[in-house]
Amino acid sequence: MFCYVYCTPILAASLLSQVSLELFKILLYNFHVSQSLEEEREAHKEFVVSGKKGSRIHNCKTWAIKSKEKQDKMLDFESQKDHAENILPNTRGGVPQQRKPPLVQTTRFDLKRRMEAKVISLDTDLLQEFEDILKDEIPHDVDNNNDASEDEETVIPIQNANHLTLKDLLHSLEKRGINPRGFFDEDAKVLQVELDREHDEYMESKRREKQESKALESSQRLIRRRKALTEIALKEEKQEMMRNERIMEWFLLIKNGIAPLHCRISVNDASARSLSRLLWSDSRIVSLDLSNLNLSDASGAFIARMLKNNRSIVKLEMGDNMLGDETCTTMAASLHMNSVLQYLSLESNPLTKAGSVAACEALSAMIRANNGLRYLSLWRCNIGAEGGRLISEAAKSNSKLACLEIGYNQWQCADIIVIKKIVSNNALLYQEELDAQLDVERKQQETKDLLEQQQKQNQKYADDAKWLEVQKLKREEERRIEMEKTAAKAERMKEQELKRLEHEKKSKKNKKKGKKKKVRVRVVKLI
Repeated sequence: MFCYVYCTPILAASLLSQVSLELFKILLYNFHVSQSLEEEREAHKEFVVSGKKGSRIHNCKTWAIKSKEKQDKMLDFESQKDHAENILPNTRGGVPQQRKPPLVQTTRFDLKRRMEAKVISLDTDLLQEFEDILKDEIPHDVDNNNDASEDEETVIPIQNANHLTLKDLLHSLEKRGINPRGFFDEDAKVLQVELDREHDEYMESKRREKQESKALESSQRLIRRRKALTEIALKEEKQEMMRNERIMEWFLLIKNGIAPLHCRISVNDASARSLSRLLWSDSRIVSLDLSNLNLSDASGAFIARMLKNNRSIVKLEMGDNMLGDETCTTMAASLHMNSVLQYLSLESNPLTKAGSVAACEALSAMIRANNGLRYLSLWRCNIGAEGGRLISEAAKSNSKLACLEIGYNQWQCADIIVIKKIVSNNALLYQEELDAQLDVERKQQETKDLLEQQQKQNQKYADDAKWLEVQKLKREEERRIEMEKTAAKAERMKEQELKRLEHEKKSKKNKKKGKKKKVRVRVVKLI
């Protein structure tokens, strides 16, 4: 079916311009798409066909580069399309229409920038408190071995006094304040002793200077290495916050002081470092659960170092992780200063290596010094017999630890029996302490209730007295008003009575005058 449309030349020109613009857009888009598809096909063909050694990685890189170029070309095409729409006239109905500005395109860089803007800023000054925990993979280069330094140092030959002339020999003796004896051989022996001593002193000073320079260089290298490790750690933490929005929400709650009292936060090694710095000065969270998260020993050490300054966490659960010696020693050092933490669970962690007792020594020192811990779980922590002996001896000096879980460790039966007795006695003392505390609290509550009741009664009496006083004043005011009304009424009645009497007097006088006139009239008539 054909349809014939009759239009003016101006309308026909506008329609043709619109059609040409749309055709231009379609042709330009098809050209870019066909070109990008052809390049991608060739790259994929090279990737499949090439069989040389190392060509697979090279072709993968080539394909990735070409894919990136294809994305850039598509972005360029979109910009050219918007540019063409803005340049080409749109004469709809013969009147040029103003084009809408092109929409701002959101690229991956804009998205990354927006995510970076959401990342909260953590206090980097606190890194000094955790700097020693950062792992240094390269060992120290300080070498105190004298033999190795002697192998590296330059060998300076010792001067032989027998090879000197008589004049040089005498001059050397006089220079060192030694009187010559007159015999060449004896003077040469004396000078040789001095020369050997001076050579040893010189070599020792050089060796000492070299060791000091090595130590200084090693310390500077260690500082630079720690700085680099700190920067890497900060970068990892920032990337983790950008990747995990859930963690960022938790951090915002903690930073703003509105986090719940009991928290279960799923963190990894990078976010655990950020969490430790956030909780350094937190005063809200009471219970923190970080169990079964596969945290490393360094991450556990960060969390343990946080307890050095935190005074709000009462319960901490860190079971079923990969915590080791460093976490144990750091935790022991922190709990020397922290007496707020009462519940600590380290179960199912390889706290000690085979034959290592350093962590157990630190833990036993903490148990001996800490007076706030009530519950400690070391269940299945790979603690040997020597560690059990140290902990059992330390438990004898602790009267606060009421529960100590030590199952699935290689402990001696005697140590287990000792700990059982100590913990049982501490539990009884703790129960008595709780009962006494409850009695004190109950008495304090009763005293408080009695005081409140007495205050309420006194307040009631005072309110009643005040009400009576108000009512008394109110009644007095009412009586005064009533008396004033009565007096005013009596005054009005008195005035009315006076007016009535005056009116009566006037009326009597008028009556008397009327009678006299009548008498006179009668007299006149009679006459």
